[in-house]
Amino acid sequence: MANEKSLTKSAFTAGLKQLREQVAEDIREATDAVLEGVENLLKGYATTDDVQGVKTKVDQIDLNVSKIKDQFDGLKSEYSDTPSREDFNKLKSRVDRYHSQN
Repeated sequence: MANEKSLTKSAFTAGLKQLREQVAEDIREATDAVLEGVENLLKGYATTDDVQGVKTKVDQIDLNVSKIKDQFDGLKSEYSDTPSREDFNKLKSRVDRYHSQN
């Protein structure tokens, strides 16, 4: 025990500061390495074929949505209780003829 050096408060604080700086630097280096790796993966993933495949799928989805809209519009007009302008005018002329006779 007599051979042990006593650690002063200032030496302890300086050692902690140095350790904190080293750990922070190690974390920055590790983070940079991870981010660089992710960037490289993303660059390699987004090839022209991948982009074209995504574009093709988006086009297919747009086509399907368009078909659904057409079907919806057809069903809407089929089950609508509002007559078309032409049907309304025909009925109006019949009513006007009937009322003009009375």
